[in-house]
Amino acid sequence: MEAARSDAAEAGTIAPAAPQWVIFVCSGTCLAMELERVQEILTPRPFTRLPGAGAAAAGLVAVRSRIITTYDLGLALGLSAAATCPDHRILLVEDGVRVTGLVVDEVLAVAPLLEEGAPSAAGVALARAASTWDRRRVALLDVGRVLERLLN
Repeated sequence: MEAARSDAAEAGTIAPAAPQWVIFVCSGTCLAMELERVQEILTPRPFTRLPGAGAAAAGLVAVRSRIITTYDLGLALGLSAAATCPDHRILLVEDGVRVTGLVVDEVLAVAPLLEEGAPSAAGVALARAASTWDRRRVALLDVGRVLERLLN
């Protein structure tokens, strides 16, 4: 195997490594977002509800002296609520200078994924493409569009 890599390197044909993705579940749907956008994955913690906020707004959480607004990604995607899962996770997602929390049912893995299909093949409105992981179809989310929908 090393010989094959060496030959490919000499020929200049080494394919770039696949980007790393955080793979998670909302309502039984396998989703992923780019690892470089995720600052941290948090265990469940209490939410302080925001009066008058939409249904997808889970509330505020305190993270090391910072107050982070969190949204239920399941509800934002038209699925069932993730924040009601007793062992949910909160993905802290970076969008420029702002950090937003996205609540998901569970995190499965961090793994390399390649875009294998069109967004429509993913079956999720805010997907940018589809992929496969562990024999499961995965919707690769367009994090910018997800945050734009939630924050505007």
